[in-house]
Amino acid sequence: MIALILASCNNGSSDDRIKKLEELKKERESLTKEINALEEELIAEGLLVKDKGTQVEVLEIDTTEFISYLDLQGKVDGDENVTATAKTVGVIMNVMVKEGQMVSRGQTLAMMDASVMQQGLAELKQQETFLQDVFNRQKSLWEQNIGSEMQYLQAKNNLEGIQNRIATTKQQIAMNYITSPISGRIEEVNVKVGSSVAPGTPAFRVVNFNKIKVASEVSESYSKNIKIGSKVLVSIPDLNYETEAPLSFVSKYINPGSRSFRIECVMPSVKDVDYRANMIAVMKISVYTNPKAIVVPQNIVQSSANGEFVYVAVKKGKKEVAEMRIITTGEVYQGTVEILTGLKKGDRVIVLGYNNLKEGSELHVSSKK
Repeated sequence: MIALILASCNNGSSDDRIKKLEELKKERESLTKEINALEEELIAEGLLVKDKGTQVEVLEIDTTEFISYLDLQGKVDGDENVTATAKTVGVIMNVMVKEGQMVSRGQTLAMMDASVMQQGLAELKQQETFLQDVFNRQKSLWEQNIGSEMQYLQAKNNLEGIQNRIATTKQQIAMNYITSPISGRIEEVNVKVGSSVAPGTPAFRVVNFNKIKVASEVSESYSKNIKIGSKVLVSIPDLNYETEAPLSFVSKYINPGSRSFRIECVMPSVKDVDYRANMIAVMKISVYTNPKAIVVPQNIVQSSANGEFVYVAVKKGKKEVAEMRIITTGEVYQGTVEILTGLKKGDRVIVLGYNNLKEGSELHVSSKK
C-alpha cells in the first residue's frame, strides 16, 4: 500500500512539471512574437536599424622585411674525423691507446706481429756489416791501384744491394704498426690483442674537435640560392644552443642518387658548449629576402576561377563592406605568404570571419592587435 501511495505521488509531481514546461513554451512563443512585431514596427518608423553586418577582424597592411629560410637537418662533426686502419694483414700484439686519449699525428696506436721480419732484418744487418768491411778493404786496395776495377764495383754493388733490402724490410715492418693519421682524440677502439686485421678494416676512430663543423645535404633545386658565405642559423636542440655561422663549404658535386649536394659551416668554439660527433643540428639558410614586402597569413588566401584572392574591408558611405581582391603570391614561409600584386600599404585585409563573405557583404570591423 505504501509503494502505491509513493508511485501515485511521483506521477503527480511529474505531471505538474510537464504542465509547467508547456506553459513556459507558450509564454516564450508569445514573447518572441511580441519582440518581432515591435522590432518591425520600430524599423518601419526608422527608429531601429536592422543589423545585417558580419563581424570580422582586419589587419592593416604595411611593408616589412620578408625572409624565407630553407630548413635542414644536419649533424655535428669534427673538422677531421677519420679511421686509422692497418696497412697489411696481421694479428694485433699490442694496443697502445684507449678511448678518450689524446694522440698526435703519426703516433703508434697498435702493433701487429712482425717477429719474422725482425729476424730477417737482423740477418740482413749482419750481412751488411760483412759487406761493408769487404767494400772498405776493396776500396783501399783500389785507391792503391791494387786489384781490378771490377772487384771494387762488385763490392760496392753488393753493399748497396743489402742496404736497399734493409730499407725495404724496415718499411715492411713499419706497415705492421697502426698509426694515427691526425692529431686528435681516440673515440673508438675496434681491435684487441689477438684479433686479425686487414687493410681497410677500421681499427681506431680519431676525431679532432679543435674545429667543429655542421654538415647537411641540400636539394639541387637550391643550387642558385646557396653560396659560400651565406648566413646560416644553426641550433642544436640537445644543447639548447643557437648561433649564426657562414657557410664554409658548398660542394660542386651533385649526388646522382639523392640529387643533392653537401654543405658545411664551421661552428664557433664556445667554452660551455660540449659538442659531440653526429649530434643533430637544425640549419636555417636564408634563400630569399625582400626588405619591403607585403605579407599576409597564408590561411586567408582563397582560390577561385579567376585566381587567388583575399577580402579587404572598404568604406562605402557610412558602411564597411567586403571587397574581393585578386592577388599574385610569391614566397611562402612558416604560415605567411608574400603578396606581389593586388594589395598595397594601408589596405585592411580581413583575417577573421572571411569564410562566409561575398563581394559587398556588410561588415562590423575590429582591428587585429
